[in-house]
Amino acid sequence: MAVPPPLFKCECPNCQQAMEAPPELHGQVIECPTCQMSLQLPAAPRKPVPRPIRQPTHRPQRRKEEGPLPLTLFEKILMMWPMLTAITWGHFFNGPRAGVEYYEASDAFDYAMKTVWPALGLGLFCAVNAIILQSRQPMALKILLTTLVGIAALLTWPYIGHEPIAK
Repeated sequence: MAVPPPLFKCECPNCQQAMEAPPELHGQVIECPTCQMSLQLPAAPRKPVPRPIRQPTHRPQRRKEEGPLPLTLFEKILMMWPMLTAITWGHFFNGPRAGVEYYEASDAFDYAMKTVWPALGLGLFCAVNAIILQSRQPMALKILLTTLVGIAALLTWPYIGHEPIAK
C-alpha cells in the first residue's frame, strides 16, 4: 500500500484561515474555502542543487633521482656572501701592500701559510652552506643551519691559522 504524500500547510492572506493542500497544488491559484478569495499557493521548495565536488589538485612530487631543488634568489645571495668574503680575505692576505715592509722569502711563506687555514675554513663554510641550501628542508631551517655554521666559523676563527697568544 502506497503512502500518500504529506499535505503542506498554508494560510489565507484575507481571513487567516489555516488550510492544508496536497503537494500537487504547489504554485497554483485556488479559492479559500472560507472567504472564497483567490490565492496563490507557495511554490514547492527547491531541492538543493548538488555542487560539483572539486578534485584536490596534487602537485607532482619530485623524486630523489631528479636532483636538488632549484635555489631561490635569496638562497643564491646567501651562498654568494661567504664566497665573496673568502675571495676578499684571500686578496687581503695575499702578500705585501704599498707602504708595508716586504718580507723575506721564508717570512712570506710563513705569512702565506697563516692565511691558508682561514681560507680553507671559509671554503668549508661555503661548501657546508651550499649543501644546506640545496637540501629539501624548509627555508626557516636552512637559515637557522647556515647561521649556526656561520657562528661556529666565527667562534673558531681566532684559533685557526694564527700564532698562539703570548702570555
